[in-house]
Amino acid sequence: MKQAPKIKSYLGFCIKAGKAVFGVDNIVKIKRGLYLIIQDKELGNASKRKLRNYVVSNNVELLELDIKQILAKENCKAVGLKEKNLANAIIREIKEIKQYE
Repeated sequence: MKQAPKIKSYLGFCIKAGKAVFGVDNIVKIKRGLYLIIQDKELGNASKRKLRNYVVSNNVELLELDIKQILAKENCKAVGLKEKNLANAIIREIKEIKQYE
């Protein structure tokens, strides 16, 4: 999937605002307040299972993208967003990209 520069900007806004959670273990520790989880395509099966269970129990949106293209963090495989408006903007952007593919 071609990554839009808007997604990178929206994630950057979340990070600067302190509304991003990095890593599967940190995401799973948060009981409420996440609106979107973005997992890397290279994430291991056990970690994917943890995130899937979290998503089902907390009613959170889950997307799979190539995070290395979006973030400058090399070893980051999952990001959780606590900002509702930016999470919704990223979801809309992904749907728009998929529509034109």
